[in-house]
Amino acid sequence: SLTQVDRTSILLIYGTQDTSTPWSLVKNKVTDANLDYHLVTNGDHSIGQTHPDEIVEAINAFLKKNEIQ
Repeated sequence: SLTQVDRTSILLIYGTQDTSTPWSLVKNKVTDANLDYHLVTNGDHSIGQTHPDEIVEAINAFLKKNEIQ
């Protein structure tokens, strides 16, 4: 369950146009559990290939925020 994870150790990243694993399926559970997430605008299921710089920036910001290094 998402409510049982250490919220400082997880960052969820979704593309806003992903139809394979759409954000809309988990949005309520993620926000209810107060988990960190990053939405890649216009990203589909292959955001690792199409938006790598944005993903790296989101991860670095998350690590800095939670002092995980």
